Order: sequence, then structure tokens, then C-alpha cells
Amino acid sequence: MKRQHPIALIRYTSKNFWLLLIPLLRGLFALKFDFYSWLSGAYLDILVVLIILGAAFFRWWNVAFEAEENGLMFHIGFFVNREFFVPYSAMTSLTAKHTFILRPIKAVTIFIDTDTQSVMNKASDSDVKVVLKLNDYKQICDKMPNRNLGAKLIYKASKGKLLFFSFVFSSTLSSLIYFGTLLIQGGRLIGEELEERFITAVNDVTKAAERIIGGITPFTVAVIIVIGGGWLYSFIANYLRHINFKIQKCGESISVENGFFTKWEYFINSKKINYVDLQQNLLMKIFSAMSVHVSCTGYGKQKNEIPVFVPITDKKSVAGVMKMFLPEYEPSRMEICPRWNYIMRFIGPAAAVIFLIIIAAFAGIMLLPGWYSVIFFLAIMGEIVSVHWLIVRLEAFYTNGIGMSDDGVGNINRGEGTVAIRYCHLFKFHYIIVQRDKITAVEIKQTPFQKMNDSCDLVFYIRSERVKSHRIRGLNLKDAEKMAGRLGYSVNC
Repeated sequence: MKRQHPIALIRYTSKNFWLLLIPLLRGLFALKFDFYSWLSGAYLDILVVLIILGAAFFRWWNVAFEAEENGLMFHIGFFVNREFFVPYSAMTSLTAKHTFILRPIKAVTIFIDTDTQSVMNKASDSDVKVVLKLNDYKQICDKMPNRNLGAKLIYKASKGKLLFFSFVFSSTLSSLIYFGTLLIQGGRLIGEELEERFITAVNDVTKAAERIIGGITPFTVAVIIVIGGGWLYSFIANYLRHINFKIQKCGESISVENGFFTKWEYFINSKKINYVDLQQNLLMKIFSAMSVHVSCTGYGKQKNEIPVFVPITDKKSVAGVMKMFLPEYEPSRMEICPRWNYIMRFIGPAAAVIFLIIIAAFAGIMLLPGWYSVIFFLAIMGEIVSVHWLIVRLEAFYTNGIGMSDDGVGNINRGEGTVAIRYCHLFKFHYIIVQRDKITAVEIKQTPFQKMNDSCDLVFYIRSERVKSHRIRGLNLKDAEKMAGRLGYSVNC
């Protein structure tokens, strides 16, 4: 039996353990390394630190594993010994994280996932998470089936496509949350001096921008700086996260590699993929580009990860990559689409928001005339987003639909063939390709307004670790019932 890399001891300490070391080190420096005086004054704190380290060592020592021919055996516990075996054939994905800090000491963090949920972990956690020595990790990879058998198919994403992908999928909101947490926690640790310097720097930039752009308020400049800074951080992080992106396929095993500072390796069982998701936003539609994502338990599960399979490329290249790596997921033409008299189901909410913002802005200016510039700026920003949403929803009306890879005759019981689902969620267009046997349920939903014109929404539930639904809006009720019947699933109205 083997044990984890010794650096895994840090994992078994308390979350804020390192904060206890700060006052101890500060006291040691203040006493000019007078160890006797330091021990006599801080022996209780030192005792607590030693107890925490001892408990961490005890937990680390009692986690062992063995790489067998058919899978991995794990032994956990001392007083209560638990053993569990993970067959290679049951693994949906194996993720290896080569952290920049841990690479010099040859330590690798691996995450193993299956379609079943581990009883020992949270639903959001991987079934297995261990920190291994690099040699142990390589031995596991060599024993995985189809890892080194047959010819390899290779696809590499260009740096230009990765830049475009990072530009499109950068999230300002998540970056602002990250920065807010960083500032709050940082303020507690570094005191007020550095915080004041940061605020002063932001004010200086705001005043400089105000002088360059005449008539713009400091509030407007500050908002632009904050939003722009958050997006820029997300853009850089996404690019460094996905740089050197490469896919390889050998038999049923697909490997994905990417990363700059932290290098990632993924091993995916192609037979365990739940569905393929071809994603676009409005900008990508204009340039006829799309990004291919896959739903596979464990892949893209870690924090700030995106389950991307092809970062971004044109439609023709996507078709070629799909035939090479995922030939069983064949796109289908749309058979059922929204009818013209269902258009308000798509553009109604966005149009309502546009008018509500105008009314709210007029009311705000009348009640608070001194805040005119702030209210006007917020209204303009809100209208830009709302008009963008309206255009997206109008495009969704013309692209939503459902199709099947065959006529549905004779294949229902065997679950053969694929189903293509096109819909829009918020600002993103999805083109889902799923095999029939991965669809677990179909549901028809109607609002009171939809009952008036015999329209409905058709909801597909697809097999995955978490319950995931895909909703196609504004379909004719009879067409939706016919499609559900062809699939052989019960319909709940």
C-alpha cells in the first residue's frame, strides 16, 4: 500500500491554520530569536499548533491506496477502517492538477469521479481527491485502459482562438466577487495603511479619467474602472487557464491538457459523456463561431472551470472535430420550431424590461433631481443590456427547435440515434446533441397564456450527476406531444 505525498499534510490541517503562525512568527522576530523567552510566553499557542499538526499527520498516515490492474483500492481510517474500490471502467473522468507551487516537489493533486455519488463527500466534491507523488500518478495513468492502444487523434487550439474564447467567456461578476473577498480578507490581515493606498490610487485614476473625458462624473468613471478591471482579470485568468489546449483520443479514452502556471490533465471516458453542448453568444453568431462543451461527470467540476472540449472555432472546423473525436454525436436538422404567433413568448420579457427602466428612470429623476447624472447613467447601462437581451431573444425565436437523427421508427425501444435540442438561456445559445438513452424524462409545461394559443414549453431531463433540464420554449402543443411520443417517454402536463 502507498500513501499520499507528504505535502498532503497541509490539506488535513484546519482551513485557517496558517493564520495561527503569524502571531508566533511576529513574536519570534520581536524577541530577536530569543527562543527561551519566546517559548515561555507562547507555549500554549505552540502546543495548539503541534496538536493540529499531529492530527493532520494521523489522518494522512491512515489514507492509503493501491493501483491494481482493474482499478484503485483505497483504505481510509484507523479506529474504523473503510475500504472502497474504484474500477477504471466506472471512472467517468480523472483530473490531474499540476500546481505551479507543487511541481518542483513532484506532487500532483488528482480528482476521480464516477456517475455515482460518494457517501463520504459533498455533492459538489469529487468522489476521490488525493495528493500523489508524480511517479505514483504516472503508474495509475499507465494502467488505465485504452491509454496507449491504437492510433492517436490530436487537436490543438491556436492562441488566437484561445484569446477569442477568453474574451467571450470572461465573467465580470465572478471577478468582482473574488476581488471583493480579497479586499475584505486582505483588510483584516494587512491593516488600514495598504487599504488607504489602494483607495487613493483608485481616486487618482478616477480624477485623471475625468479630466480626459470631459463631462463624465466621477461615479461613472469609478463604475467603468471597477467593471473593466474585473473583466480584465477574468480575461487574463481564462487565457492562462486554457493556454496550450490540446485534445488526444485513443480508443474510448480522451485526454485534455491545458494551463500555463497550473497545468491540468483530464482523462475522459467517451462512453460516459452525457451530451455535447455547442454554445454561442450573439457575438459568436455574428462571426459564425462556436465553442464545444461536453457534460461528463467530473470534467469542468472544479472551481472556475469550464467543461470546454473545443475552445472556439468556426462551424466547419467544429464538424470536423466532432467527426474525429465524437462521431456518435451527429447533428440533426430541426423538425419542430416555434410558430410566428408565439413570438411574444420570446421578446415579451425583454420588451417589458426596456419600458420599465424608462419609467423607473423618469420617476427617480422626479423624486431625486440631485441624482440626475447617476440615474441617467444607470438607465443607459440598463437599456444597453435590455436591448441586447431583446436581440438575443429575437434570434432565439428563429433558432429554437428539436430534431432527431432518424425518423424514429424501430429505434425507440433500443434508444438508438441522437436528439438535437436548440434553445437560448439568458444570453447564451445552446445546441445540445444527446443520445436517446441518456434522456431520462420529457415534460410539457404550459402557462395560462400558452393555453390560449395551444403553445407550450418542452423540457428535457438528461442523465448527469446533478438534475439538469433543457427547456425549449414556444412550441406547438401537438408537435411537442408527437415528439415526446416518438421518444417513448411519458408526458406530464
